[in-house]
Amino acid sequence: MRLEAAERFARGQNAEAVARELRVTSRSVRRWRREWHAPPAEGLADKVCTARQLGSLWVLHLTEEQIASVAYAFYLRSMGGSLAEANRFGRQYGVAYRATGSHGSLRLIRLP
Repeated sequence: MRLEAAERFARGQNAEAVARELRVTSRSVRRWRREWHAPPAEGLADKVCTARQLGSLWVLHLTEEQIASVAYAFYLRSMGGSLAEANRFGRQYGVAYRATGSHGSLRLIRLP
């Protein structure tokens, strides 16, 4: 359902129209949209530009905040495609974004 909402936003529909068509509250739709518009962590673009390649892997030195930002980006990407990248990142760094509770709000969680 959230993927449908994201596609409708991309086509220029407003929150009320999306909520009406998906039969959810406009408050939920506005919350989803707010969650999707989180800006990347400060300095992340600079770190990506200075990454170096080691064999087939890329080496990045990220802060906790930047790691959380990347986890969020992978979560958003997984909504419209494959979960493989998000799962691989989660295993490697031990963090992921997951929908929690009955409202499906997003939270950064630490993985075991």
